[in-house]
Order: sequence, then C-alpha cells, then structure tokens
Amino acid sequence: SNKAITFTVKEAIAALEITGYTPTEAVEKLETITITFNDEIAGEFDKDNMTQIYIGGRSNGCSFAVEGNVLTITPFSAITTPGDYALVIPEGLISRKVNGEKISLNKEIAFTVKEAIAALEITGYTPTEAVEKLETITITFNDEIEGTFDMMAMSQIYLGSRSNGCSFAVEGNVLTITPFNAITTPGEYGLVIPEGLITRKANGEKISLNKEIVFEVKAPLAALEITGYTPTEAVESLETITITFNDEIEGTFDM
Repeated sequence: SNKAITFTVKEAIAALEITGYTPTEAVEKLETITITFNDEIAGEFDKDNMTQIYIGGRSNGCSFAVEGNVLTITPFSAITTPGDYALVIPEGLISRKVNGEKISLNKEIAFTVKEAIAALEITGYTPTEAVEKLETITITFNDEIEGTFDMMAMSQIYLGSRSNGCSFAVEGNVLTITPFNAITTPGEYGLVIPEGLITRKANGEKISLNKEIVFEVKAPLAALEITGYTPTEAVESLETITITFNDEIEGTFDM
C-alpha cells in the first residue's frame, strides 16, 4: 500500500515541580501552608490519609485540600512553639492529575515558628510631674515604632482638647510629641492619639491612646520674696537674725 502512515510525537510533560510555597518567612503561629506546583494535582481525602501528613512530628498532624495546582495544608492545631517544622507527605496521597504521577515530600521543605513578639507596651513617659509649661512630651515603648507624619495626621493628636493640637516625631522606640503652642493654663491634659497614626515597626501593629496618660500643668510659682525679718527694731546686741520668705528655701552650709 502506498497510503501514508502518520505518527505524532507529543511534547513531553515537564517534570512535576514545586514552584512556590507559603509561609517563606518565620511566623509566630503556623496555621496554614500552601504549596504550588507547575501542574494540576489531585488528592486522597479520607481521614486516615490526612493523619499521615504532618509537620515536624506526627503529633502535628494535618488536613489538606487541593484546588488546581495548589495544595493547602492545615495543621490540626496551630503550631506556636518556636522551632523548625519540616513537612512530610507520604507517596501516593497527592498525585499529578493528568497521569497519576505520585508526589511525596520528606522534610525537603521546612517552616520556622519564631518567638511571639511581646505585647507592645509603654515603658515610660515624660513629664511625670506637674510642670508650669507643657512644651514637650516623650513616650517610650518596648519596641521600635513608626508614624504617619502628614499635617492631617498630626492635627489629630491633641492634649486635653482639639485646640491643643500637636506635632510628633519618632526615633527608634521613642515618640516625641510637641504641642503646637506650649500649654501654660493650669489643669490636667489627657493625650489622644487615634489608632493607625503610630504603628509598631516590626509588624504594623496599631497604637492608640485615648487619655490613658494625663499630664498636669501647675500655676507658676510666685517670685521668691522676703515677707519678714527680725529684729525690726534697734537692739543693743545683734545675736540672731531671722528672715522669712514666701516659700521654702534651702542652702549650702559649708564654712
């Protein structure tokens, strides 16, 4: 026969590979893992199979789900103990959808759980005592912070009332607040910082204060004056002199 016979050679399927996964950085809590492949996959979803996938140790069993080329793995309990946790997937639970090619992972991918960051707290502030003029406030935190410095943000920080608006600056873990006009009227002035203007640098945690810190402005001291002295009349022998002031005094008494 002179009839032509045609053969077709198709493109070989590329080797099944992991193209990405999350999380790629250390986390405080390992709750969900995703692994992305370069082709669609399928999975065996009965409960017995799910317990064979684990992180770090068999005590950290996981469930899983497949959507297209993405495998989502969820530990039965979120992992919060710091350490490295390698992923184990026995061969045959996950396969390539197009041809049943088996997938296995034996600790080639590890995830890191880091120590949880301590709650953000104020460790100190100034002034702590009443002042005659409130010109500058500093607030120190237990971690580095950052701020939004546009005029709209600054005008939302105030002392006592909105008429006492403030500017602010951040350096490391110290927030410096400066009233637009120094406050000299005696009274108590609660600090207001709306949420979101100042954040924790490490993770964007929002900081807010709504009059939890109060600063006191006191009346200025009257000028120190002599209010009396003795003797006021002529004496035959000047042995003792007393001078009375309008406020307490102290002195250096060395010879």
